[in-house]
Amino acid sequence: MEKSGGKDAKRMPNIIVEDNNLPPTYPSFGKFQRLLASSSENGYGSRGRTKMKTSVIVPLWNHLSDLTRPFLDSLLACQGNFEVILVDNGSSDGTAKYLKALKDKRIVVVESKKNLGFGGGSNLGYRRAKGDHVCFLSNDVLIRDKDWILFYQRVIKENPKLLIGPMYVDYNDLTM
Repeated sequence: MEKSGGKDAKRMPNIIVEDNNLPPTYPSFGKFQRLLASSSENGYGSRGRTKMKTSVIVPLWNHLSDLTRPFLDSLLACQGNFEVILVDNGSSDGTAKYLKALKDKRIVVVESKKNLGFGGGSNLGYRRAKGDHVCFLSNDVLIRDKDWILFYQRVIKENPKLLIGPMYVDYNDLTM
């Protein structure tokens, strides 16, 4: 057991499962290990393709070239049914203009004239969400697994009371 989440957080290869507030009848950790193994062996969607939609909400503030563009490139390469709600928190580096020029039908741009911070921007984006569930991300993330949304949707569908979060953060000059 790892103590990075709640007192009963369980470490898995790509996610941390928080189950400290779940009833005793909740599925065992072994089920999640089997789910993860079957997902990686058979492809995330082979048994778990779903019609559910995920709303990915991302507050942004500046950092167009070094964070936002690489993040969006990695996110938009992903498989699955999702919308991306990009909340520009009053950027002054051309982020708003760049976002308006994007032509991907999965993208919804929300503009704020002032910086509301991550929480305020997330709340603003949440108001526009049309998905069955939401995923809050920061633009300092690079997504390496194109099928992560399919896996996320499958886990959420089978275990709707879960909170899923990142396992670790790679620190660099921008995150320190």
